[in-house]
Amino acid sequence: MSLGWWSDPLEVEISLDSNNFTNRSGVLGLPKCPVYSNDSKVSGKVKVVPVGSSPVWHYGIEVLLQSSIVLFEDFDTCDYLKAKTTLCGEGYISEAAEFNFEIDLKAIEKFDILDTYDGELVSVNYEVIATILRPWYTFEISKSSFLSIKNVVAAPLGDNLDEISRSLLGDAASRKISVIDYPGICELEYDNLCYNIGDTLKGSLHLREDPKCRIAEVVLVFYKVEQADGDVGEFVVKETKIDVTDTTGDSTIDPCTEDSKPNVVSADAPTSSNKETPKVDDGSSKRPNGFEGKIPIEFKISAVSHTLAVTVEKQLKEVEINYSVRYYLRVKITDAKGDSHWNTNEIPIYRSSLQDISQGV
Repeated sequence: MSLGWWSDPLEVEISLDSNNFTNRSGVLGLPKCPVYSNDSKVSGKVKVVPVGSSPVWHYGIEVLLQSSIVLFEDFDTCDYLKAKTTLCGEGYISEAAEFNFEIDLKAIEKFDILDTYDGELVSVNYEVIATILRPWYTFEISKSSFLSIKNVVAAPLGDNLDEISRSLLGDAASRKISVIDYPGICELEYDNLCYNIGDTLKGSLHLREDPKCRIAEVVLVFYKVEQADGDVGEFVVKETKIDVTDTTGDSTIDPCTEDSKPNVVSADAPTSSNKETPKVDDGSSKRPNGFEGKIPIEFKISAVSHTLAVTVEKQLKEVEINYSVRYYLRVKITDAKGDSHWNTNEIPIYRSSLQDISQGV
């Protein structure tokens, strides 16, 4: 009979029960990862099969749900959440056996259930680890399987705030973004303070061009700010450009067009040898007196260039890490001189169902 020094005398398989799956494009690169909501039960089976014909002694079989936080800047990984359940006590295994397990996420105390997250500065991962406890003179036998856990809480509508969004936005929460440093008028009003992943922000952009400060471009920038253990980074999730160059007089402004990806300038693109600053085509010849109008806005809360998940702001005392991912919408005007004028509102992001499990492109 094998003593387990050089090879395992038992083979272990884990199968997870889930009707939802996601493709994780982060550091794990998992093509099909089971997904659970934060108020559900992680359940499945552990199958144990003896390799040889002799019975194998063990001191019990355990299943551990474990979360780990990976900090990319420091190349550091710390274990966070742990929840363990025992499948069976000590004894011999002489033939293939299956053991059912179930871990109730709502019953976990002392730990916040964080979203599985594949970010730019940090990632949050979950795995189920099945361990067969063996005698001291040999090795334990373990098998792990990754899963994804998502917080499912629908966003409050209109001007309503819940405890999470109120702690972020405070009493000054507003559904209007005013670019006050532009000499004309640029105001975006939209329908909700908070949104779910996959929702469409609907609103109206009021523009009045100052003839002395022509508008060349208006862009909506949806971006996130990640913070993990002191490291902070800003990453654009999606951009939408609003075309005003074809507007004439005081007529209605053409509706905005949504770019599939933010503009990228290739490092191999040819550059002009002319040292003069190129003139920005702001369309002023078509609107000599400037313009004023309102543009209907429809902006889908979805990812284009970076991961999109729910807003989180946590002080993880168990691992001494301040961890947050927060989202913002910026209205930016570029004038004919190339100067930028902008203002920003924070947009708390929620998830209404497990169908909204977008993980970045």
